Amino acid sequence: MESALQHYWQQLSLATQPPPQRGSSLVFDQKRQQTVLVADGGTWLWDGTNWREAQSQSAPPVRNTTHLVYDSTTGCVLLFGGIGIDGTPLNDVWLWNGTLWIEQHPATFPSPVGGASMACDTSRQQVILFGGLMGFDGVNGSNRVGTFSDQTWIWDGTTWTEQTISNPPPARMGGQLIYDQTRQQVLLFGGNGPSGYLNDMWLWHGDDWEKLAPGALPPMQTRTYATFHTQLQQVLLLIDVPAETFQAQHTYQSWLWDGTSWSQSTASKVLPGSIEGFAYDGMHQTVVAYVVTGSKAPLSDKSSGARLPEIAAPTLASETWIW
Repeated sequence: MESALQHYWQQLSLATQPPPQRGSSLVFDQKRQQTVLVADGGTWLWDGTNWREAQSQSAPPVRNTTHLVYDSTTGCVLLFGGIGIDGTPLNDVWLWNGTLWIEQHPATFPSPVGGASMACDTSRQQVILFGGLMGFDGVNGSNRVGTFSDQTWIWDGTTWTEQTISNPPPARMGGQLIYDQTRQQVLLFGGNGPSGYLNDMWLWHGDDWEKLAPGALPPMQTRTYATFHTQLQQVLLLIDVPAETFQAQHTYQSWLWDGTSWSQSTASKVLPGSIEGFAYDGMHQTVVAYVVTGSKAPLSDKSSGARLPEIAAPTLASETWIW
């Protein structure tokens, strides 16, 4: 199947783009067959051709590292936690029904957390939340020194329940939790733990985790992005390969998981910025990437005339790419 499809990145020339915000999130709303982006406090809908900002009477407060997933149990997009604009981790719960965001008030919550991993296990009708960074105070300490979590929580459409796990994956933030639709499995890959970056792989059994040991694994890198590619019937993983020196451009490797092994797919691609939203558009059978370009503009050093990098206000823009 893979050989019959062409894989290449294409930048779309659009009259309207969502505002650029790092730490945004993108998800495909399966019930309404549209791609939903949460960025800079706004909700944007992608119809395969254009972006449109949804006019909602209520919206979750602005945040970074937004945790977003389609929840098949409620038939809504679920937003949980993230990091508020003041740097404080959050644990609020919101559901998007295609028209409105409605805040939920479950009996129990996970701790406020940023950088957690979240996926919907459709076969078990539950959303799984794993890991993240908790316990830090962004107001008084912007370096986000906190505790890496190895907690597993389940959302059943009404409330959260922490799971008692005998064999949890190592604590981490930024891991990729993805539902493999073909094999009806939830997989966890990589992230950043107390000892550095990870490229391990775990399988969720509904009551415990199992570490997998495929013959080859994608390399451990700073940031990864995963989605299930319905046409290929495989998990697609992008890896952001860092440059040796600061560059506005980012190089991405593409990897595919067929249920048994990983294989690198196509040549690496250089995009003009960082991917801040990544999802498979099931309606139009394309992968959509919301890319934020630009960086903080350098200022002149008055004493020497030299340029001091990355201390001025950021000059950012957004682009839409498909694969």
